[in-house]
Amino acid sequence: MPSYSSSLTGLGYGTGISGNKVDSSVDDGIMLQKVGYAFLILLIFQPLLLREVNASDVIILEGILVFHDQDVRDLMNMKIFVNTDADVRLARRIRRDTVERGRDINSVLEQYAKFVKPAFDDFVLPSKKYADVTVPRGGDNHVAINLIVQHIRTKLGQHDLCKIYPNVYVIQSIFR
Repeated sequence: MPSYSSSLTGLGYGTGISGNKVDSSVDDGIMLQKVGYAFLILLIFQPLLLREVNASDVIILEGILVFHDQDVRDLMNMKIFVNTDADVRLARRIRRDTVERGRDINSVLEQYAKFVKPAFDDFVLPSKKYADVTVPRGGDNHVAINLIVQHIRTKLGQHDLCKIYPNVYVIQSIFR
């Protein structure tokens, strides 16, 4: 049994935004509470910053636990889970933590084995079920990315038509 807390608010499991602090009036913008993290001492601070995200046609929320909170999910029109192979995730973590954060490789591997991998399996991977689209192979999957970009452009075009012509009503396709 791993020695990490099953609470997402425990060490290393902050969502980055607080769902109960999200104002869902998207037309006026969204207020997000951002969590600070001190990487060198591995502590999560109390929320440091209240940031306003202006109303926009496209707002991208990024984060490994962004699907955890139902209130946040309800604000999303499209939910995308970008899946990256475990060996790629580990290689990126080793590179980042040793080069950018000055940690030794043994401590990085120990943290990965004790906390990061179990937390991914328990919290991040199960949230994949909330995604509308899953992109395998991460950012290297140019076909999937191009399809998503085209879908967003199509939706924006439909939205623009409704702005220009108030009598236009876009009927959503039953085929997605």
